[in-house]
Amino acid sequence: MKGVINIIKFLIILLIIVTSLPQNDSSLSLQKNDFSFVYNNVTINDSIPIEYITDQLGLGDRYIGNNYGLISQNNGVNRRGIYYPEQEPQIFLVYIDYNTTYLVFADLINLSTSRGIHVGDSVNKLEQKYGKGTINENYYEYQLNQKRLLFYFDNKTNKITRILIDYNMEKANIEQGIE
Repeated sequence: MKGVINIIKFLIILLIIVTSLPQNDSSLSLQKNDFSFVYNNVTINDSIPIEYITDQLGLGDRYIGNNYGLISQNNGVNRRGIYYPEQEPQIFLVYIDYNTTYLVFADLINLSTSRGIHVGDSVNKLEQKYGKGTINENYYEYQLNQKRLLFYFDNKTNKITRILIDYNMEKANIEQGIE
């Protein structure tokens, strides 16, 4: 009987140790705020209207001079992009201007994610902050519902080279007839 009690005590201690270890989840639990960031005191995410963002941050000569940021026009749907700031940009926002206006993606050129990852950080730091995620040929992907965080990296240096927050890329491509 004493041996059984010792085995049970051992199993309980083992269970406590195992459950207290950090979980190496394929991606650490993503939250809604992982798809938000702040630039010049303006919170940006897909629930903030693009009109509010441009009212707060302005449009700039580069945007206006480039046919109001027109990137493509298919099926009567305009895809537009705007850099902030215009000189040495930190972010690039792409949005659809159609029946409704919505954010397609944000490219964080020189701005950190909500968990502090920015271009130039190591893949190791990325994995510490976000977990393993889905690893593709040259990027890590983290997904929550239809939204995705994409971290492109250099295979030789294992450094992050680009960060995209995909809010509505698939929807925009469908509306524009892009396969």
